[in-house]
Amino acid sequence: MARNHIKARLPAASSAWLNGAVRVSAAAAVLLCLALPLAASSHAAPPTRSELAQKQFARAEAMRQELEGSPQANRTKLDYGHVLDAYRAVYHGDPASSKSPEAITAVAELLAEEGRLFAERKPLVDAVGQYEFLDKQYPRSPLRLKGVLVVTEFALAMIVLVGAGLCVTSYTRARHAYLGFKPDNVLLVGLRAGLNGYNSSTVQGFYAQLEQKLTTLPGVQATALNDWFPLGFESTGWHSVTVDGYDKTPGAFTGIMTTAVSPGYFSVLDIPLLAGRDFTDRDDEKAPRVAVINEAMARLFWPGRSALGRKFREWGREITVIGVVPTGKYRFINEPPREFYYLPYRQAPNLDMNVCLRSSQDPAVLAALVQRVVHEVDPRVEIWVTLKMADYIKAAYVAPVLAARILTCLAAAALVLAAMGVYGVMAYTVNQRTNEIGLRMALGARPGQILRWILYQGGRLALIGLGLGIAAAIGLARLTASLLYDTRVDDPSIYLGASLTLIAMASLACFLPARKAARVDPLTAIRAE
Repeated sequence: MARNHIKARLPAASSAWLNGAVRVSAAAAVLLCLALPLAASSHAAPPTRSELAQKQFARAEAMRQELEGSPQANRTKLDYGHVLDAYRAVYHGDPASSKSPEAITAVAELLAEEGRLFAERKPLVDAVGQYEFLDKQYPRSPLRLKGVLVVTEFALAMIVLVGAGLCVTSYTRARHAYLGFKPDNVLLVGLRAGLNGYNSSTVQGFYAQLEQKLTTLPGVQATALNDWFPLGFESTGWHSVTVDGYDKTPGAFTGIMTTAVSPGYFSVLDIPLLAGRDFTDRDDEKAPRVAVINEAMARLFWPGRSALGRKFREWGREITVIGVVPTGKYRFINEPPREFYYLPYRQAPNLDMNVCLRSSQDPAVLAALVQRVVHEVDPRVEIWVTLKMADYIKAAYVAPVLAARILTCLAAAALVLAAMGVYGVMAYTVNQRTNEIGLRMALGARPGQILRWILYQGGRLALIGLGLGIAAAIGLARLTASLLYDTRVDDPSIYLGASLTLIAMASLACFLPARKAARVDPLTAIRAE
């Protein structure tokens, strides 16, 4: 009976135990859910220095508003001290905070206000020190950023000014460069006879008849033929030349420019013969082959010796030197001295020759007469150009003229931008530092000292920009040295001129804000917010 009674009670006890366990588990789960947020909040990340600085600045601003809301008669030095300490805690706690410059400015303003209210000098001096501290320690302030822009503008202006100076100097010297010939009073007439049934034998008769008629025109002093005009858009031929006994540098190319001319060509272009003789009508296809070379070619192959009577080979054909002329300009104004030689056109026939006429008057007057004579001799021959040689060679000056003009325009624009930049920064400085200027004047600074101080601020930016610009200009100018004619990339006169121009412009741009600063009323400035 007892055993049956116990067996009857076991299921009931087990059920009660299970129900109790469920209730305990549920309670534990509820407690765990309540404990997790508390644990999470207790392990949350602490505020950063920047966040603390933001909160501290807001607290200091509230304290300042409360102080300024009270009557001045009720304020004490201790009240100002509490607010000052609150602002100082901002930049002492986090100097890198974006609120630090504002906190320093607020300290300076409060010190100025305290000094004026209690008629004490020390707070005014401390206020000036706060402004100086702000200027030196916070390069990311708006004033410093504007200063960086001004320095950049001055550096760029210096680079462009130097570039313009180099190009203008190069162009001016190129205009007076020795070309190897005199283009004044020379008329060029380009002909196309090869398309009208002429060959190497018959074309010489055409040119001989044409020259004979052209010399009879009024004002014509001399005529000559050539197959290429120097310093134009067209290039002449390069011929491979060899000289017995000349050891060329391995891999060096000995191709030399050449042109075919008629007797009298050197006289028409006023090219002096330094040695030997000119071509004559006897230098034809039956005579030994001859050439007139320039000094550069003579120095290359026969240095220190006379080139007359020397021989060289052109494509295997032997040629004897009969004359030497000065080295001139052939393709570009700024080209280095290069070798060149002339051949008699009867030995190097070309169907399409050009006529050069030297006149005692303006050669443009002869243009119509020359065209009429050409058509009288053979109306089929095409005249592709009739132009004064002085105008024709202007093609060689296109690049230097264009570079000089573009850089001059850019330099003018850079000067204006730099002037506007330094004026804007100095005007901004005066407006932002009205309190500081008033404090300095209240502490005994004279208007002349304030004027020099503002000029120094702008001049310092200009000089930094000048230094950086000069260094950059020298480096960039070396890249364009090959484009300049007879001009050193480090010519001190150009850099000095550019520097003086920028300094004068910077002084003028700084003067107006400086004069405004010198006229600041100390009392008005100290009272200003």
